Amino acid sequence: MHDDAYRNLIVDFAGLTGLEDLAYAFHDGATLLVQGVAVTLHRGASVIGGACDRIDILADFGAFPEDRVAEVMRRLLEVNLLLSSAGTARLGVDADSGRVMLAWHHMLHGMSAQKLLASVQLAVQQAFEWRGSFYLDERGPLHGDLRHAMAV
Repeated sequence: MHDDAYRNLIVDFAGLTGLEDLAYAFHDGATLLVQGVAVTLHRGASVIGGACDRIDILADFGAFPEDRVAEVMRRLLEVNLLLSSAGTARLGVDADSGRVMLAWHHMLHGMSAQKLLASVQLAVQQAFEWRGSFYLDERGPLHGDLRHAMAV
């Protein structure tokens, strides 16, 4: 049943985004380039070894400047602290590529292609913000500046 929900969501998403011809390829996961941001969609399970009941998503926020590693990593930790509720988006560094990634998921129950597209578009916008400032242009939660707290 959950596999059908995932498959239907992917087919609807492919149709909504004009990728109908590729819908079959998405069933096992796919990486799309959305306005220059790599976004990966794949099946997920909320219980290890469980049935597919969610869609997991990764957005490639990009590389960080090598000459500012300490302050960028500190900002990532500060933002992640704000994101620390169970089931929320989180930022991390991919061990293979060294690039910053935003990871999140949506439960399949109640999810639609339109909601998924809106979520992906919001993440892409946040990736642009990251690439422009590395979130170093805000003062942080003590100063009421939380615009980079992710909401996907």
